[in-house]
Amino acid sequence: IGKCTDLETLKLYFNGNSICGNLDPLGQSLSSCTQLETLELYLGGNSISGKLEALGHGIGSCTKLGTVGMDFTGNTKITGNLKALGQGLNNCMQLGSLSLGFQDTGVQEDDVRQAWQGVLPRSCTQGRFSVGAARIKVAEFHQSV
Repeated sequence: IGKCTDLETLKLYFNGNSICGNLDPLGQSLSSCTQLETLELYLGGNSISGKLEALGHGIGSCTKLGTVGMDFTGNTKITGNLKALGQGLNNCMQLGSLSLGFQDTGVQEDDVRQAWQGVLPRSCTQGRFSVGAARIKVAEFHQSV
């Protein structure tokens, strides 16, 4: 992926594939994909563990991203430190739609609210966070003027 520097759309579907470990290699690869406009990662039901810093840093290099969808449902070892992911998306000033799923993970609603408050660009008007029973609209996380 890292060698595909002109990549505009990346959709990875790895639901229930027994993927173990962290997402650091994917994050490092994404940092080279500066033309990326659409990113969809469906990683539900795996054994992904740890924090999402490297993924956040990689996404931060993809400043042309307009649509992001990520589903981590069922990855119970993901921890609540989501700030790097939010900060990475903050660089995506063309972001218009964001959907993140953290059902049945180690992430709690309070983790999301604390990490993402005031982070998303105002251009992001569509989407939601799914955390436990909560459905949080992205507008709650816009940067203050």
